[in-house]
Amino acid sequence: MKKTLISTLMLFTTLMLISCKEENPDDIILNYKDQKLKAISERTAMDMANGYRELHLPVINRNLNLDDTRSMWYDLESFKNLIWQMEIAAKKVYKDGDKPVLGIRVYYGTFPENIDDYKDLEGLGPDYARTHGLMFVPTFDDEGINRNFNPIQNQKDFDADPNKKAFEPAKMVFQLPSPTFKMSDTLENTPNTALYNQPIGQYYILDHGIKCPEACPGGE
Repeated sequence: MKKTLISTLMLFTTLMLISCKEENPDDIILNYKDQKLKAISERTAMDMANGYRELHLPVINRNLNLDDTRSMWYDLESFKNLIWQMEIAAKKVYKDGDKPVLGIRVYYGTFPENIDDYKDLEGLGPDYARTHGLMFVPTFDDEGINRNFNPIQNQKDFDADPNKKAFEPAKMVFQLPSPTFKMSDTLENTPNTALYNQPIGQYYILDHGIKCPEACPGGE
């Protein structure tokens, strides 16, 4: 009798665990073993990297008096975290419909000269000032247009309103600055100044890679 009871409890526990796993909306398991990686050859990559070094980098360094960035290194977990946030947002918002085509737009950027004034760039140091960097911004397909979006804010919006039917595009606007643009002008050139008061928990644009020369060894 005792063995039967123990076996029954073990079976019940196993079924409960399986049930919880199947119903967990945060459980995303994707398998790409049958999908070919969209990639280029090492030779093509080297030709492109050398082309940048020979054509663009000398002009930048000479005109701006810099030793500008040649590559950026990012830890894998940062990318996995960003993609996870995007997938979770899509599963929540598009629960009863088809998930939109998601993507990541890469922006070129320049680290500000007054880098210490930016709390979210804290710790990068003056060597990053005025050098170029990369920013990875989530996008979703909106009737053929890839729009930037904030997956974290969209998750919060859906939790507050489960009847929400689609993503809301990001509120940031990139526009051409005036010819006399300086980093300190950014606030005046941005229509939505509320972006500057965004809580840390709302940050969703991936940056903070380690730049070359610092990250050169092993993969310059």
